[in-house]
Amino acid sequence: MAVERMVRGFDSTAVAFQFIMSSPGTDMVNVGSDIVNSELFNSFLNTADITESGVITEEALRKVYDAYAHCMTRMFISQWNHPGSRMCAVLMSWHIQNDRHHYLRRALLGYPKARKRVVDQRIADIDEASDEHMHTNGFSRPLENACNAKMVCDQVQQLFDRTHGELMLKDIWYHFAQGPMDYVLKGVVDERREDGLVENSRVAMARAASYDLTEDLTWLMCHAGLHALQVNRLAEAAMFGSLLDDGGLKGKLDRKEEGQRN
Repeated sequence: MAVERMVRGFDSTAVAFQFIMSSPGTDMVNVGSDIVNSELFNSFLNTADITESGVITEEALRKVYDAYAHCMTRMFISQWNHPGSRMCAVLMSWHIQNDRHHYLRRALLGYPKARKRVVDQRIADIDEASDEHMHTNGFSRPLENACNAKMVCDQVQQLFDRTHGELMLKDIWYHFAQGPMDYVLKGVVDERREDGLVENSRVAMARAASYDLTEDLTWLMCHAGLHALQVNRLAEAAMFGSLLDDGGLKGKLDRKEEGQRN
């Protein structure tokens, strides 16, 4: 997929970076499962912040999380319509709709560990946020033209105003930003509520695509990804929630079953 985009004239470096960022975009909600399995390819666990000491701490995970969150911001903002960014935009839908990692349940379980204070949205390039040994250094810059970080932020509201309050687009934002956050804030496990968000998010995406709202759908999914990383921090909550998953969330594909040979 990446090679095809490069052949069609897209910047090869940008395309490669965007596709690479799909790895931490996936791995951040799977840290706990990969620890159990000694997974070598989790992009959080193989950073120098973790490998130098071999000890996984909250502080180290937050540093790695911030570095990746800042590095992923550009593709969700100024490069949202690039091919690799479009692919990464659907990570949010994949996390919510697949039943392998139970994103909503993990976000609910881990939300007490997620940082609640409002901070400025930040941005960085990968070579700025880490050294040549892939050790984070804490560097980032303020994000220019950042949204106001409300549940329905000013930039999302501008899109709604431009499209005359299109209900299909409002459904997209609800099921990938407002709805998940409302569920997590209640702090009570509700499997029926989770199933409703999952199924209705599928329907919302299909309806928007069928009415040729693909560009607006893509932008909203990218902005929902930014919110999950830096505004409502659902992704951070899911990361810590994965550490609390003892296998009871049905994420069996990641875990060695009892009695199974090594």
